[in-house]
Amino acid sequence: MKNLIKYVATILLVIFTSLSIQGCYVHRHGVGNASSSRDFNGKKVASAKAVYLFWGLITLNNPSVSEMAGNAKNYQIKTSYNYIDCLISSLTGGLFSTRTVKVFVSKEDLKRVD
Repeated sequence: MKNLIKYVATILLVIFTSLSIQGCYVHRHGVGNASSSRDFNGKKVASAKAVYLFWGLITLNNPSVSEMAGNAKNYQIKTSYNYIDCLISSLTGGLFSTRTVKVFVSKEDLKRVD
């Protein structure tokens, strides 16, 4: 009986761990003449959270990147699934998850807008 309880506990631990372990990622996308590379020299002008339910099947909040960038023509969008987003998703089993969206505007566009 003890072996059966130990076996079931091990199986449940393996299932829980495999469901809750998720990797972090970063995706950069350039708009206009902005580079999508890591060395883009821009200033962060906005940050928001995209919110999803049921493992991403239902979108509750998807921030408008064009509104976040304002009048800028050249900007970079950095979408990431960081440690906090991973923690939120893990604690809720994926039922509620977030993603971080940041907008970086080129310094030339910042001078032009000011």
